Amino acid sequence: MHSELVKHKVFPDFYCLWPEKFQNKTNGVTPRRWIEQANPGLSIFTKWLGTYKWTTNLELVKGIKEHMDNPELFAEWKYLKQGNKQRLAEFILKHCGIHVNPNALFDVHIKRIHEYKRQLLNILSVIYRYLSIKKMSPKDRAQVVPRVVIFAGKGAPG
Repeated sequence: MHSELVKHKVFPDFYCLWPEKFQNKTNGVTPRRWIEQANPGLSIFTKWLGTYKWTTNLELVKGIKEHMDNPELFAEWKYLKQGNKQRLAEFILKHCGIHVNPNALFDVHIKRIHEYKRQLLNILSVIYRYLSIKKMSPKDRAQVVPRVVIFAGKGAPG
């Protein structure tokens, strides 16, 4: 979509002159690379799907629905998620010097930072939750689910 806007709305004259110079290059990573390198524990899907092909054809992941009621899959998934949260908590401690509870709910927002987008609403909701918790009685506060909120991103120009 962005490439089409650049070609037809932002630089239509240049596009008419040199269409071969307008090439889209993604700055993202492929799902396969992400799965295999950043989150290798997701290889548990290979066991449950009976094929490794899901790493190149993500449509195959839908097949996991057939096993959703299997307590063994649920236990493996829970173990994987907890391990990843523990690794992230250790990374945060090592690089930021901040202790976070790996048993808490992790609310992570990583995106380019724009003052007019959902990041603002998200941080306002964090402030609102914090102020609400501060007003609670100790008994009510004990019932609140622990939450770690992580914001990260590159500042947008402007």
